[in-house]
Amino acid sequence: MAILMSKAVGQLVPAIQVSSVTDISEEITSKANQGIPFYQATLAKCYLYGRGTAKNYDETIKWLKKAIDQNHWGAYNTLGFCYYYGYGVKQDYAKAAKNFQIAADHGEEWACLNLAVCYLRGNGVTQNTDKANELFYMAEKKGLFRKEISEDQKK
Repeated sequence: MAILMSKAVGQLVPAIQVSSVTDISEEITSKANQGIPFYQATLAKCYLYGRGTAKNYDETIKWLKKAIDQNHWGAYNTLGFCYYYGYGVKQDYAKAAKNFQIAADHGEEWACLNLAVCYLRGNGVTQNTDKANELFYMAEKKGLFRKEISEDQKK
């Protein structure tokens, strides 16, 4: 069985997209401070990427942990991302994989992809291409990959 590959396989990805944030709004900050986990995770991502603010990994981890305390599954994925690359925490593939697994178990599609990469490479888990393939297909079923059809296949 061939492993499902994509351009995204080389890089892990956090769950929440914040590329359109140009400034951390009062709404994001206020709602994060009110304890709303989605906004806590969003604020963490702003600090992670420096979207609308300077990068600040300590703030990233602080806000992720607040969201995780309320079982925000996307925040588990992003924390795994931080452990995988060592952003704000000591790099630890095993902790990364553990956080990806928690998020994947609760339906986070990006966590399925990230965990698949861990199994493919043997980072934090025993290398297992069958498990990687299973997780890539789970991510595909959730719509993370678009199938590209060659001109020959269109005929």
